[in-house]
Amino acid sequence: LTGHSDGDVVLHATADALLGAANLGDLGRLFPATDATPRGVDSGDLLREVVQRTTAAGLTPHWIELTITARSPRLADRLPEMGERIAALVGLPASSVSVKASTGNLIGDEGAGRAVRCTVLLLAEQRGA
Repeated sequence: LTGHSDGDVVLHATADALLGAANLGDLGRLFPATDATPRGVDSGDLLREVVQRTTAAGLTPHWIELTITARSPRLADRLPEMGERIAALVGLPASSVSVKASTGNLIGDEGAGRAVRCTVLLLAEQRGA
């Protein structure tokens, strides 16, 4: 995938879900894709920074569920590894992160292989809310 960073759709969606829950905007505002921004940034580094900022803002995530919709690549064999990595980056036990994959019944841009979508459900607690 192409992008200003390494283009990791799953980590970007996770970061955006955390930022939204903490009412801190989104990745595009936090790390704008400008000429001054380095290219090829590791999305894991971006997610770590988002976790630091959302934690400082009082957000405590408890559970994350991700659904990746794409025709390819086939992800079934990598889902446990992906969940473990996300859990480690966010600071949750692996049992609190669920990652699923779907072809979306081969409908739309995702089903045609032109796009990848990641939907994130997040259960979190906001201190002071």
